Amino acid sequence: MGEVEGCEILPAGQLRPRRPPVQPAGNHQVNDNPEVAVDANRDALADAAQFPDHAAFHAAYRGPHRAQQKGAGHPHVFQRLPHDTRLQRGDIGGDIRQFRHVYQLAACAAVSQRRIAFKPCDTLRPMNRRMFLGQAAMAYGAFLLHARAQGTSHAPSLTIREIRAVRLRDGFNSRFIRVYTDQGLTGTGEMLDTVGAEYIVNHNFGPALAGRDPLEIEGILFDLWGWKHLSAGGSPSPLFMRGMGGPYLTAISGVEMALWDLAGKALNVPVYQLMGGRVRSKLPVYLHAANAAEATGLIAKTRVKALKIGIDYSPDDWTLKKGWDPNKLWGLHLNTVQLDDVVNFVASIREAVGPRFDLALECHARYDVETAIQLCHLLEPFRLIWVEEPIPSDDVDAMVRVRNNTRVPIAAGENIYSRYGYRPFLEKEALSVIQPDVSKTGGLLETRKIAAMAEVYSIPIAPHGVASPLGTMAAAHVAAATPNLMLLEFTHYTDQAYTSLTEPVVLDGDGFLDVRTTPGIGVALNEGVLKERTDPEFHTL
Repeated sequence: MGEVEGCEILPAGQLRPRRPPVQPAGNHQVNDNPEVAVDANRDALADAAQFPDHAAFHAAYRGPHRAQQKGAGHPHVFQRLPHDTRLQRGDIGGDIRQFRHVYQLAACAAVSQRRIAFKPCDTLRPMNRRMFLGQAAMAYGAFLLHARAQGTSHAPSLTIREIRAVRLRDGFNSRFIRVYTDQGLTGTGEMLDTVGAEYIVNHNFGPALAGRDPLEIEGILFDLWGWKHLSAGGSPSPLFMRGMGGPYLTAISGVEMALWDLAGKALNVPVYQLMGGRVRSKLPVYLHAANAAEATGLIAKTRVKALKIGIDYSPDDWTLKKGWDPNKLWGLHLNTVQLDDVVNFVASIREAVGPRFDLALECHARYDVETAIQLCHLLEPFRLIWVEEPIPSDDVDAMVRVRNNTRVPIAAGENIYSRYGYRPFLEKEALSVIQPDVSKTGGLLETRKIAAMAEVYSIPIAPHGVASPLGTMAAAHVAAATPNLMLLEFTHYTDQAYTSLTEPVVLDGDGFLDVRTTPGIGVALNEGVLKERTDPEFHTL
């Protein structure tokens, strides 16, 4: 006759608790109550449900195997099962009979672990099919109840009190948003490249979302995208059933970022954990350089692995004036001299940084299709990692034509909005690299959805970012959880006008960005600087 801790295996295969009960180690007291608690039986069934077959039980507990009970301070031991209890493969009746044995072992061990006393006459009787199916269903139900309780036990009850946005003085690009709750917890976000989004937040979204649970982020987004009224008696959502782009979507992006920051703080986890967890802990980034001297200086100072250069990162009147229409800034069809100017600019920086350093070229959507094709052909020898927005992003077929006529990778995305906007670019494979911006394409979760769509097409993502360190770190949380990340943009890394707005965010000694592991986004605003630079029209955050 064998035994399991606290139980005896009878010759007939039944289990009987051994009396007297084993005295546990430490200060844990034996339960001398002769009645078996219903909740404890249910817990035992849930433990047994973990082992779907005899092989799984052996794999988990091929003994002796010690497993420390969480918080209990003492181990419990499962002994090796008898050799003759192996499953009879191909015989469902045998499977159930052997599972019955395994089930009883697990249940008895769970009872022993909890130090539950039985009446002296209690035994665990053999099960038939009906008993097995019924008790398995009970175990599964108990397991679900336990899992649901565990999943919600740490979520606080929160209510949005106010959402406030501010604009900074002197035409500064970034707008900052803060979500306030009745319980005192706040979340902060950032939006940019917009005109008027701050008014939408203050006068529309703020009143509409007052009283909502800030942790119901997907539900809030669903309402803002659709017919939900913004306030009692108000008009439908300005997006009016998935309208694309513009200040409304930018406003949604900023509010959504603030909600994720608040959610991370409420649940005491960094945002990347709420995005599915990290794929990587440090991120490859690229910085900006306007000329060869700046490029070599940044590489020496930061050890960054890639740079983006742009002929218009400094005033480019010197080459624009050589065109057929000297006053024209967009939709340019470059002449021969201007094409040579761009090529010579790229060549000078390639020579300065060497042949093995990664460079990208920003075009800011300034050229027509034929110029874009000619320019990309001329740039092929310099091995750029991409040419960014050689033409505007509002013509998918034109972008396909450019990409199909050059070996240089084509990137775009800062002016493509939401996953619905990205869909045709992905389906037609119009881009080699996509560049969504969390601050205006719909937010962090929308960016993560866009990245997942691109992953299906084997297209990497290089999130666009011209934000302060706050918005950059928000994008970093998404990037950390995204398998198909290529690079993350950190435009204003050395610009004091941006870096002074937050606590410091710096690259490590190898030129990578460590994603913050503190709750929320993990980057605090410099409240004094923000207050001093806030436009007088707005109440400070």
